Amino acid sequence: MMFWTDLDAAYDEVHNARAAVEKAEVNYSRGGGTVALNVANKRLADAYADLRAINGGRVRDLR
Repeated sequence: MMFWTDLDAAYDEVHNARAAVEKAEVNYSRGGGTVALNVANKRLADAYADLRAINGGRVRDLR
């Protein structure tokens, strides 16, 4: 069962993760390392995975 607050939080996390990827890409283009870019991309992938799980009707675990 989907809860709107979970969905809102998931979309917020996707938005924040996209911003982190953009920032990491700019830093990388200025000569920064790849670690920050990899971490940001992993965060974005995890955010999308959580969003797909919530849209798929994941049951909330309140243990």
